[in-house]
Amino acid sequence: MPETVSASIITLIIRLGLKGIIEEFFSSIYTNNTLSPTVMYMENKGTEGDLTSGSTGNTADLGQGSSGLTPEQEFIKDIREIIEEFEAFNKKAAGNLKIVTDTELKYENIPLVNIAYKALIEAHSGYLTKSYMRRDAWITKFMPFFPEEVQSKLMELESKRDQISRKYFEELDKLDEIKDPKARLQQAFIKTNAYRNALNKEFNLAEQIVNKSLKGTVISKNPEFKVLVNSIYIEVKKIFNNQDGYLKKRIEQELLKKEN
Repeated sequence: MPETVSASIITLIIRLGLKGIIEEFFSSIYTNNTLSPTVMYMENKGTEGDLTSGSTGNTADLGQGSSGLTPEQEFIKDIREIIEEFEAFNKKAAGNLKIVTDTELKYENIPLVNIAYKALIEAHSGYLTKSYMRRDAWITKFMPFFPEEVQSKLMELESKRDQISRKYFEELDKLDEIKDPKARLQQAFIKTNAYRNALNKEFNLAEQIVNKSLKGTVISKNPEFKVLVNSIYIEVKKIFNNQDGYLKKRIEQELLKKEN
């Protein structure tokens, strides 16, 4: 075994503190589903039409919030903060994934390299899940203002995402039954890819429903809101997704390459 192989991967583990990342992932689950006081006020006052119907009222009629902002301004502020938090996380995650991608990742079926690869796949999975949690928060933010049939569809998709996640983690728990370390890593990687593909499909569908439901609404005519939803949010997703794809390809090239 060339010492440079295991040394480069072990150094990577130490540099990124991947063990700490994994522990953080399981101990600190991100959530942003709590409605702000202004949004709760809009919902309780029955003002969903101000967001979901272009033919009803004017948000200015709701008066000033305690911050001096109108409910529409307060809502846009909340949306901006969600995106800013999402962007900060994605930049940090993408930066760490890039370090991994740029590292020598040659695979050999030896204990030290297997341990390192296991940590990499688990940390990669953790970042992937946390990024999805931010997308979930984005969708959840809009739900209270949509008609019941739209809310019902979004909740149905949320349930499907939960089922996908539960199945994925249950499958990971069973991988210890596989005796061969390389085969175990390969299955972890394959199942993570299936998890990624399935959740991307469901999140993309939910976000399409959100965007379609926003069209023609009062708030959709706000210039800043248009930029946040139609441009910035999309670009922020790409920050993580692009680097996630690069690392996925690198690991795939090592773990799933055909034996000579």
